Amino acid sequence: MKTTIQKLGLLIAMLFAILPASAYDFEDNGVYYNLISATDLTCEITHGDIKYRGDFTIPSKVMYKGRELTVTKIGSGAFQKCKELTNLNIPECIKSIDNYAFDGCESLIHFRIPDNVWYIGAYIFRGCINLQTVELPNLINHISNGTFSGCTGLTQFSVPENMVSIGRAAFQDCENLQNIIIPTSVKEIGERAFSGCANLKEITIPENVTKIEINTFKNCRSLSSIIIPGNVESITAEAFDGCDGLNTVFIDISNTRLSYKAGPDMNYHSVFVNCPNIRNLAVGRIIPESGLGINKVTKLTLMKNSSMYQFKDLSTIEEIVFTADISSTEINYKEFYNFKKLQCIVCESEIPDPDLCPSVDNIQLSNLIIYVPDGCVSAYQNADGWKKFWDIREISSREDSSGITVINSSSVRDEIARYNMQGNQVDEHYKGFVIICYSDGSSKKVLQK
Repeated sequence: MKTTIQKLGLLIAMLFAILPASAYDFEDNGVYYNLISATDLTCEITHGDIKYRGDFTIPSKVMYKGRELTVTKIGSGAFQKCKELTNLNIPECIKSIDNYAFDGCESLIHFRIPDNVWYIGAYIFRGCINLQTVELPNLINHISNGTFSGCTGLTQFSVPENMVSIGRAAFQDCENLQNIIIPTSVKEIGERAFSGCANLKEITIPENVTKIEINTFKNCRSLSSIIIPGNVESITAEAFDGCDGLNTVFIDISNTRLSYKAGPDMNYHSVFVNCPNIRNLAVGRIIPESGLGINKVTKLTLMKNSSMYQFKDLSTIEEIVFTADISSTEINYKEFYNFKKLQCIVCESEIPDPDLCPSVDNIQLSNLIIYVPDGCVSAYQNADGWKKFWDIREISSREDSSGITVINSSSVRDEIARYNMQGNQVDEHYKGFVIICYSDGSSKKVLQK
């Protein structure tokens, strides 16, 4: 008899063990809640037996055992996989939104998070494939890991001005994202943050970012140009892996600390591995060429703190630009004889530097075109070293100025407006690629320092 009772007790215990535990503390009118604080009378909305759907409004208050509770939080996974949820109205009393809150809500199109929310968790919009717009409150200063991963409906996004960090995989596989504006307040961008954003055409890395992690921009196939800001201290292997549309790379002149970092598995793959179409390279201080993985450059712009000796293969270079601030002590000319395809040299300094003049063979002296600032042809024709070249012309005489031009703001004349790549008008203090429109109707794409 005792044995039978023991067996029966064990069977009952096993039955209770396999029964699912309740995912909520109480339910009211088809909405599920968990009690947060019995003292403060607060609770969170959570998931339950039935999925939320349609145009849904989160109650701000709810009665529980004779007490009125305030709903202050959207709990973890509260609306996860609610595929028929088309709209969500969030009351101002909500202060935080936990992880996976709206993960997989495929019918959401527009979303607004109230101004009082100060925290959003990881992966809250993951897989919201039709989400087109999201309004984030100013209290939030961190976009968590995977927040918008897989949101294929996003085509543009503006990060709020007070944001300081963008988490790991935050926008991963947002394959239709074309434009994103990141404010200068952002200091950290996590690994894989924009990986798989295949239609991203342009992105400006904020000047306060100090490191670029592995796969941050992996497979951003539509990205045509990138600027590495002056404060970036390290770039991890494969940061731009698979950016096969990338044509122009600019490493800021003020960068004096840039170094190359191996990946987490100690791989030493190049930063720009699988980026075969980079042709224009502008460098201040450069990490070793093996770390960059750029080997088919046709236009090389050299600025202060840069040097050519770090390049193993110079045979593809057709044009070299010396900016006005470069010193002859930073140039190693022994490689000039290896410039098999070199067609021209652009000198941006108005004062010829004889020591900057390269030593070349007789064929190069007669064939190379030397472009100099307007009004400075005579100065170069009479300067030691430079006067040996047969063909010296003004920069403005060039018929084709393809690629990028590095300019100082003071060098622009007769312009009527400047626009960034998003089409917004900017002033002379803007850093990055701009379109300058002139009074004669012409325009030029330049890289403004």
